[in-house]
Amino acid sequence: MICILNVGSGNLKSVKNALDFLRIKNIISNDKKIINSSKYLIIPGDGAFGHAMNYIKRKKLDIEIDKFIKNGKPVLGICLGFQILMKSSNEFSLNDGLSIFNHKVLNLDFKSRTHIGFNKIYCKKKMKLLKNIKNKTFYFLHSYGVKSLKLPNYFNIGLTKYENKNFISIIEYKNIYATQFHPEKSGEQGLKLLKNFVEYCK
Repeated sequence: MICILNVGSGNLKSVKNALDFLRIKNIISNDKKIINSSKYLIIPGDGAFGHAMNYIKRKKLDIEIDKFIKNGKPVLGICLGFQILMKSSNEFSLNDGLSIFNHKVLNLDFKSRTHIGFNKIYCKKKMKLLKNIKNKTFYFLHSYGVKSLKLPNYFNIGLTKYENKNFISIIEYKNIYATQFHPEKSGEQGLKLLKNFVEYCK
């Protein structure tokens, strides 16, 4: 069972529809018992970082996410779910994240303001999420992200370039997986990634 965590923002239904299409058992919930009994956790999200974090803390979901990770069960953050795993974000105002990773979400200062559409992932190491995916092209919709600063060697990451700027678009670290892009909106390759999450990220 995959629990799609309700973090008080959009995009829940799109993730559920993708998993339903793959016939992967899932449920949208923020109920502690359901979270704890699930084998996988997906943290999706669209919208503002601060709003999502306020909701998460108010519902004490930060405690449940931390517990899930410490129990060694696979977690996948998508878009905003990727960003809230970081230390903080300066979107609208400075807001603390979950600090799973000690990096900041910043305005990437794109000339077009927002990165919308399909773009490629470049990674040096093999990644479980990208196994057997030849066309590493996925759908993006964001203006904030994590810049490709010097990172520790234990990070397994992929980068994406837009308007001559590199940013981190995918992370794999122990049982934590995260994508800045939307696999559920990325067609066949996105569905394959979600299937890989269940099959190889155990």
